[in-house]
Amino acid sequence: GIALSFLGVSVAFAHDNKGSASAVLDHQEGAAKAAKKLSEQASLDLVIGVEAGDLAEEQLKSSLRIAETAVDIEKNPKKGIRAFLFGSDYKNLGTLRSEIVTSENRINRLERLSEDTKDPIAKATIEAQIKELKSANEATLAFVEEHQSEFSLFGWLLRLLGR
Repeated sequence: GIALSFLGVSVAFAHDNKGSASAVLDHQEGAAKAAKKLSEQASLDLVIGVEAGDLAEEQLKSSLRIAETAVDIEKNPKKGIRAFLFGSDYKNLGTLRSEIVTSENRINRLERLSEDTKDPIAKATIEAQIKELKSANEATLAFVEEHQSEFSLFGWLLRLLGR
């Protein structure tokens, strides 16, 4: 098993693979750390200040939501039976997909912010945040795709009725 600490919350996992909650947590923790560094830089740089601070705060909240949702999906005690009969937890997977889209919008805003700043330190901090966000998005997407493709006995029926 693996024990991780994310923003002061410790979580234990039975396994570690590309599409596991532990991988998502690991990448979200990196994104949160980069967001914290961006927030610190924002307080020093008047050009990127307010917007960078807002983006960093949004990312910290988003990282926590993603981490909690991934853990909910992976640690659900009814996961095995429920997933076999009815399919994946589409509500929580939808939440993760929504967070990915929001994060992509945040990346676009950071890229514009990077273009606007002339300070090489601020630019490097922003670029590091962008890199971490892209990595976190890839890990979250891999998690969603892995859990979305789980076999289910009646999942096809639920998806058909849900349309």
